Amino acid sequence: MLNLRTILPAAAGVLLALPLSGENLLRNPGFEKAAAKGGAEAWTFRGQGRAGRIERKDAPEGAACGYVRREKGNRDRYVALTQDAPIQGGRTYVLSAVAKGRCELLCYLYDASGKDLGVFGKSLSRSDRWKLLSAEIKAPPKAVKIQVRFEIFGPLTGGEAFMDEVCLAEKTDPAAQKKPVLRLASGPEGENALLQWNDCGAKRYLIYRSLHSEETLLPWAIVKGTSWKDTDDLRKTGHAWYAVAPLNEYHHVGPRSENVKKILPMLKQKGRPVV
Repeated sequence: MLNLRTILPAAAGVLLALPLSGENLLRNPGFEKAAAKGGAEAWTFRGQGRAGRIERKDAPEGAACGYVRREKGNRDRYVALTQDAPIQGGRTYVLSAVAKGRCELLCYLYDASGKDLGVFGKSLSRSDRWKLLSAEIKAPPKAVKIQVRFEIFGPLTGGEAFMDEVCLAEKTDPAAQKKPVLRLASGPEGENALLQWNDCGAKRYLIYRSLHSEETLLPWAIVKGTSWKDTDDLRKTGHAWYAVAPLNEYHHVGPRSENVKKILPMLKQKGRPVV
């Protein structure tokens, strides 16, 4: 990922390596599919308050996101949306999402008898702006099930919070993967960003871009080769964030795991570069 905020029109950048992970184990991770009574398909409401799916213009991806709402002093100590998924003990998983408001993202692990093995991967949001939450979870040897929880917790905690693009994926062994290493060469006047990276053996690469923050990176282009020039004049904004990933059926960059078959039509509809 390259942050151009402080370097345009210089030809240097700040790199943040982003590990590849496996397929997203969660269903309806973007809360786009509705269920009965305002709920979200595949997600279960728990506690006292309100929770479900809501359409928002500022959703990081798609038209909807998940939400939880709780009044202070409610009898139950929490309100939550949860989803269960099977896992394999002894393996490491990455749990991530984009969140907004005072909320928690965490999970419970269980063995085959249903015994609670404890709380894992807790990360907190205390921001009124969309923020990336991410944690690694080392599953105990006897773990067979994980319950992902998006919640507001505590008798004195109220308000509402939102979450989108939740991903639970097995972490790939870094020694077994090839990562693109980004470097930047700006245009003659510093108006364009030219991205270059090493050959990872992929036929195509997916470029992410944001003009706001690294937490709001979105799919921007699909390219061949090991370089790409952003034709937008970046002098108008003064900064930009980028990431690049080898194009596989599933991959994990930033806050989500994405299916290439789903994002291709979106990129073409918006007239983005696709090869």
